[in-house]
Amino acid sequence: MKRICAVILSLTLLALSVPQALASGVKRVSGKAYNVEVKSIDVVWNMSGTFKVVETFKSSGRKTNVNLVGFSYDYEEERPEAAGKFVEDQKVALVCVDGFEEALGEIADEKKVSITVDGEPIEADAATDYAEYIGWQNVHSGSYGVVFPIFLTQEGGRRSYTVVVRADSSTGWEIEERAEIEIDLKNERPAKEVRRARIVKIEGRHVEAYQVKDRIYLEYPDEPYYWIDDAEPSVEITFADGEGRSIEGAVWAAQTSCEADDPSGAALYRKAEGKLDGAKAVYAVRAGSDEAHRSHVVFHLETEGAIYQTQEYTLVERRNVRQKDPEGIYFAKDSISIAVGESYVPEVLAVCDGLPVRQGGTQILRLRTAADTRGNVVEITQENAVIGTKPGIVYVEAELVTDEVLENDVGLILRKAYRSPALKIVVEEAVASADWRVACRRLHVRSGAGTQYGIVDRLERGDRVSVIAADGDWFELKDGGYVCAKYLAPA
Repeated sequence: MKRICAVILSLTLLALSVPQALASGVKRVSGKAYNVEVKSIDVVWNMSGTFKVVETFKSSGRKTNVNLVGFSYDYEEERPEAAGKFVEDQKVALVCVDGFEEALGEIADEKKVSITVDGEPIEADAATDYAEYIGWQNVHSGSYGVVFPIFLTQEGGRRSYTVVVRADSSTGWEIEERAEIEIDLKNERPAKEVRRARIVKIEGRHVEAYQVKDRIYLEYPDEPYYWIDDAEPSVEITFADGEGRSIEGAVWAAQTSCEADDPSGAALYRKAEGKLDGAKAVYAVRAGSDEAHRSHVVFHLETEGAIYQTQEYTLVERRNVRQKDPEGIYFAKDSISIAVGESYVPEVLAVCDGLPVRQGGTQILRLRTAADTRGNVVEITQENAVIGTKPGIVYVEAELVTDEVLENDVGLILRKAYRSPALKIVVEEAVASADWRVACRRLHVRSGAGTQYGIVDRLERGDRVSVIAADGDWFELKDGGYVCAKYLAPA
């Protein structure tokens, strides 16, 4: 009897000593290190656009026996990839993890494996560029593991991921492995404040260069210099910040951008990006470039703390210019406001010297409304005076017909003419009285016609003001600034 009891007791102790994992039929694994690689991707299509390949753009390299991997990238260089049918394109990296239990790493059939990352299944709709490259994959030389996407940001930062893989092993026991992975993302080019730059000086070498508002003129000499060594046309541009002050610190000049999809053919380009001597950059001139490479040209500079960009410029090429002429005439102002019944004579300047264009000899200067302007908003007299006739907005162009006679392709004799960029004219309701007084205790004077504009001054009850124009419910004051009209009364 004692022997029977001893046997029963031994069997009981043996049963209690069996691991809980085997008792439940599930082998659970955690606390291990893994082989991890982080790689950003680049989708490459064949020339006919019929198929694509996802290639590695930048990689951390395959790190073995780790739980933390750092990945450095340049956010500006990374290319956005399709992240879903109704999702905006994003800059993507793939995290590749292998080194799971041997019974898992040998499973090639992804249908026998279930995966979650942070409790969610790895999913991507068919519209993503990388859908077929994520999930259970042959990560490294026959070692199967998990590939999941992460998104790159300007901020970067460290993020932890819990990867759980569950599958049936060949022995019949179910395996569940939990991998804790940390990815430390570092953007090598952190986000910088974007600021405005301006051109303060432009000089040409073997080409005459000058700037007028949003146009840069390149005038080539009669005799080409290209056969002379080191005589390629170039332009030296001096930049300042948006306020005209020097740009402080080390300044790096990048390539220009333009309207063309491929900006490498820009009419003004840097032979090599690099630091500047002060804020002067030399740009080579690509003569005869097409219109797309001469339009919407923007110059880019960068310092340690900011990115500087100029306004958009249009490059105008001219050849065989024997003497300065008024090509590129322009209005002295970009826009004006006048009241109904008010008369205004716009001043037109010549590109060559910035002086006013005057009538003289057989030369004719005339104004006309732009072709796309609708409505009889202004009347233009023979003396080129613009008179407001009703409230609205109109665009006016200037044309200068010169004394120079030309023959066109079909033999017609014509006089050379130049047209200016348009002048925007806003015609407002006439103000009944120019003299008003403040009818409230305190009245804010703002920088524009609306409460969204900043306060530039304050008026007290009884203060007298002179009004020069109306803009809806706001009056523009002669001394500058705008006030709400309902707080004024006739003086």
